Amino acid sequence: MSSISKTGRLRSGVPAPTGHLDASHFIEAAPGKENLPWKRAGVRDDLQVSLNVRIPERISLKVAWLSATLDMPKREVVEEALSEWAQRKLGQLGIPDE
Repeated sequence: MSSISKTGRLRSGVPAPTGHLDASHFIEAAPGKENLPWKRAGVRDDLQVSLNVRIPERISLKVAWLSATLDMPKREVVEEALSEWAQRKLGQLGIPDE
């Protein structure tokens, strides 16, 4: 049985070598190596994407009330809440949110 899967990765999850590569390519692709998607080249802060989720009615009503009371669009209310939550969780994982 080959140690390379059909996806071109070694069974351990490391990409299979292709051609002549030096050690830096192997190290960069190693599992556990930080490859945080929001730090990749080409990620834009000005690009807005949709996030369609089902939430409990009570939370939806709270967001609507806060939006009206604070005169903020719902998107900004949700963005602020998610941003703070993500930063807190990343901190708990020891990942700086730069």
